[in-house]
Amino acid sequence: VDRLAHGTFHEDGSLANGSSIVLLAEHDGKRVLLGGDAYAADVLAAVQLLVGDDDRPLDVDAWKLAHHGGEKNTSAELIAAIATSCYVISTSGVRYGHPKPETLARVLVHRPGAETPRLVFNYRSKTTALWDDPSKFAPDFTYVPVYPEHDGTQTITL
Repeated sequence: VDRLAHGTFHEDGSLANGSSIVLLAEHDGKRVLLGGDAYAADVLAAVQLLVGDDDRPLDVDAWKLAHHGGEKNTSAELIAAIATSCYVISTSGVRYGHPKPETLARVLVHRPGAETPRLVFNYRSKTTALWDDPSKFAPDFTYVPVYPEHDGTQTITL
């Protein structure tokens, strides 16, 4: 995990992903960041505009990671700039093998705060099952994996 988290980050350069829409949704005192497929540098610049010169992370109740947890859309610097304990990964992993281990390793190593993070998956698949047993990374890294119910539904309580 540590080796993956500190590997070289290569920013996504796809024009289609660069035109993605990122949304910070707020309702009833709760905030959710929906990362689309956006470039990490663009999202980081927006986060820095929101928090100003305080040099503190943006607090959100949940963050849907960009590009299905792809390794080119979520940098260590971006992870450190967003404080949450709920990371949402939306992918079956079938086409491109997302989420990439590098991305979730970065989350475990670079996230701000001491609260145990939840990794919320919308599928239990070959690529998400890698994370179903936190004890294999313990005691260095702790997290709670969350998978859909048997009927395929997923509800996130914030």
